[in-house]
Amino acid sequence: MLHGYAYCLYYLVFRGGVLVCVRILIPEASGPDKSSSSLVKMLARNRGLTVGFVGGIVFTLLCLELVFYGDKTAVRSTTSERQAQDFSTTLTTEQPAKSETKQNMVTSVWSQKRHDFDISKITSAEQMSIHVVDSKPVYQVGDTLVVKIIARDANGQKKTYGGDFLLAKLCTKSPVKACSAGRITDRGNGVYIARFFLSWPGSLAISVRLGHSSETVEVLRRIRDSFLDRRVTKCSFVDEYANLTEWTHCSFSRNDSVNPRDICDYSRSIPNATWYCQRPTRVNGGCQAITECNRDNPATTKLHETMITTSEAALFNRSLANREVPNDIRITVKGKRIQDGIGMKPLPPCGPHLPARSSEGYWYNKTWYSLKCHPHRLHLSHLDYRCLRNKSIVVLGDSTGRQYLEYLQHLVKNIKADLPEEIRKWERNHKSMKVDFVFHTFPRNHGEPALEVKKLRFVADEIDRIVGGPNVLLVLCFWAHYNAEPLETFRSRVWGIRHALERLLSRYPDTKVVWRTGTMQDHIKLEHFLENNSWYTSQLLQEAKQILGDLNIFIMDVWEMSVCDEPFYMLHPGPDIIKSHIEMMLSYLCSR
Repeated sequence: MLHGYAYCLYYLVFRGGVLVCVRILIPEASGPDKSSSSLVKMLARNRGLTVGFVGGIVFTLLCLELVFYGDKTAVRSTTSERQAQDFSTTLTTEQPAKSETKQNMVTSVWSQKRHDFDISKITSAEQMSIHVVDSKPVYQVGDTLVVKIIARDANGQKKTYGGDFLLAKLCTKSPVKACSAGRITDRGNGVYIARFFLSWPGSLAISVRLGHSSETVEVLRRIRDSFLDRRVTKCSFVDEYANLTEWTHCSFSRNDSVNPRDICDYSRSIPNATWYCQRPTRVNGGCQAITECNRDNPATTKLHETMITTSEAALFNRSLANREVPNDIRITVKGKRIQDGIGMKPLPPCGPHLPARSSEGYWYNKTWYSLKCHPHRLHLSHLDYRCLRNKSIVVLGDSTGRQYLEYLQHLVKNIKADLPEEIRKWERNHKSMKVDFVFHTFPRNHGEPALEVKKLRFVADEIDRIVGGPNVLLVLCFWAHYNAEPLETFRSRVWGIRHALERLLSRYPDTKVVWRTGTMQDHIKLEHFLENNSWYTSQLLQEAKQILGDLNIFIMDVWEMSVCDEPFYMLHPGPDIIKSHIEMMLSYLCSR
């Protein structure tokens, strides 16, 4: 077809131009007046042909633009027809940025060979090597330990590009149990540098774990950027008079191949949120008849089968993912353990814009010692009551937020039990220590029983309802349910929350706000890897910091705290971890 377009262009432009030029110039050249000044007269006499020639060129170019645009539209329409097979699995394609590194280009090329790759070429934990840079016989508390990690494939060949998802920690198990996470720098050539801030004395062991090979990370990235949904949600529409219920699929992404009249649009501008459902066809009341929603497990399983090939699925086998890198390195550290300050400077209370440190902190006998701020240690004493009296704590978020609610309610109950009788009587009348919790709306990874839609609330809307002040602590914690969504879904929702926080802080500038980051979690089934992968969590953490980092809020980074979680990375942290989170929050709430 393009050959036909080219021939038309040749005929209209080239041959037409020649004919016009001959028509204009030849008669004049053969006439008695051959001076150059006659050209203007010739053009004037033949201006109709001249204008026609120029107009023909413009018209031809416009037609070609429309034709090529039509070709692109036809391609998109064909794609939309394929997408219409499943409302919840619309596909998009992202073009790589111009600044794409050599590392990403190499792994991108690898990921395109979806059905033909050599698994022996991926990064192997068993073949990786670790050694200490500028090793010392004895280290001092406050020193930095530098470790070099070299990635190799199963054949022992050094990797020439980076991108591996690595986790590193330094720990002791006797006589005390202590741990701190290392910070890893990817040099992009198969070499990684891990740095550990030494916070306590003893004989310390190094642990490096290959969460995922760079090749597996590339598969995760492709899945995240290609599938607008990695789980399927269905919602019910009920006709009470006809005793009829109809279930349809819902998604954050609108399928343009479906007629807008066949879609229920529940999107909201203030929370910056989208939500679409297929319109029911058998239920009276249409979109207003929606009642509850939950996860469609069979449809999600089928969706996962389209995401990944059998060869790619092998990358998530527990023999390849989350593997310990063998090493027998031990170091000796001497000195006084860091507790309440670094050097001669005491740690400030927890709060916004804390100074950057080479480590967030460390675990020591089930207690988290922050290296950035001084937590409020809980002892069920009168000091705890003074901290919480006349305070209101509002938690908005996920199931970890519910854990905060339960811990705080239990804490308040125990504090009241230890109060003198006259103060206990006053508390019974005034209930000055208030704790509330609201679970965020979609996305939700929720099975049975289904969630009642009328009970679901957007975090941004809840923030707009808050009456703030110096005695109000707002805790925001949600990320896990967003792991199975595109980055853009998370970004848009966080931007909506940011605008709500700006409105809150403009009304009540002394309101205290905490944003808790995501944490590690263990994976067992393939669906866990595809939906809730810790690599996805690490990406959400970076996005949230970029969007919220300049606000006057306390970003409580608990990622390094979770890296030390043993023996498994728990989605729902244990009591010691929840206690440590609460202690940092109360340090902010109770600081003057």
